[in-house]
Amino acid sequence: MSMQRRTRELLQEQSEYCARRLFTQVIHGVRQSGADEVCLRDRLDALELVYPEAVFTGWTAAGLHGIEYAGGQPPELWLPRQRSRSGVIIRTGALPTDDVHLLLGRRATSAVRTAFDLGRHEYRDQAIAAIEQCIRPNEFGIAATTVAEIRAYIRDHPGLHNAAAVRRALAEVVPGAQSPWETFTRLIVHRSGLVMFAPQCPVPGTSIHTDLGSAEHRIAIEYEGDYHRASDQHKRDIARWNRITDQGWILILVSATMLTSAPARAAFVAQLARNSADAAGRARHRRPRNCTCTRKPGRTHTRLLRFPRRSTVLGQASGSKPMSAARARPSLAKRGSSSRWALRSSITSTSGSSGASGGSSSREARPSRSRNISVVA
Repeated sequence: MSMQRRTRELLQEQSEYCARRLFTQVIHGVRQSGADEVCLRDRLDALELVYPEAVFTGWTAAGLHGIEYAGGQPPELWLPRQRSRSGVIIRTGALPTDDVHLLLGRRATSAVRTAFDLGRHEYRDQAIAAIEQCIRPNEFGIAATTVAEIRAYIRDHPGLHNAAAVRRALAEVVPGAQSPWETFTRLIVHRSGLVMFAPQCPVPGTSIHTDLGSAEHRIAIEYEGDYHRASDQHKRDIARWNRITDQGWILILVSATMLTSAPARAAFVAQLARNSADAAGRARHRRPRNCTCTRKPGRTHTRLLRFPRRSTVLGQASGSKPMSAARARPSLAKRGSSSRWALRSSITSTSGSSGASGGSSSREARPSRSRNISVVA
């Protein structure tokens, strides 16, 4: 571990040339021995050396809590008095002692206070993405905080600055996003009216959960960032995409350019809406599984094979109305080759009905040489 010292103390013992050659500047006013590259841990150590009363907050505290995607942000800390330093975000204001925890040997805000600070200091969609990362479970299934805890914190601490912004962000928070860009994708889709898409949607028949999907419409949306362009990860992604499409799903890939460019974003939303409408139309005409067509007992179904030349249609069951020519379907006329079977069926049907009415002979029900043939099914 490199030893850090204040620059003004170092210059009292060594010349400026030796201090610049043998020590590396970490932040303004603090140097450490050696020429190793300065990392985030070195910067936090230097800030604690300069500000002993500092409490790390914001994204810096989120990183200490183990929240993903907290890196790449400038150091952020709280001080009882306002200070300014280049490359460092310094917050002031009320900070109860209950909100200060010791994490990895450093003083940082609690998980719920960290989520609250990110929700009120970040801008709109970034605030929603930050809160969703705070409530995201880690590899052990444990989340740093929950939406209920954040709401309870706001209720128990009235008068906190910009608490209304946190409430607005919580109204659009949906658990399940694995990265901030997945959150941005969901916000664009939901704000366009396609609220049927849910994060981490399971694909039936596989163990895959899509970034955003709709099981009803069989559409999956996958965000592809720079991480997915690595050789090994790209091979795994191809196998994943093939498994999704093998189940009959439509796969739509999204990149950061499609989300940040207005024309590309509009084209993406239009394509998604068109695919959703097509899928909904197919679902309406799709025959449900395990569906059987049954007929009620005791009901006689009659179909006319040709247009009738007379007003009376032979083969009608007793008590039923004669079928009009307008309701007859000419497409069924091709089935006239089975007229012998149709004639036998009509005679059997009418003889049964006449026998029940008084035992009239079958001659009365026997059709004359006419082209009017009906089928009793």
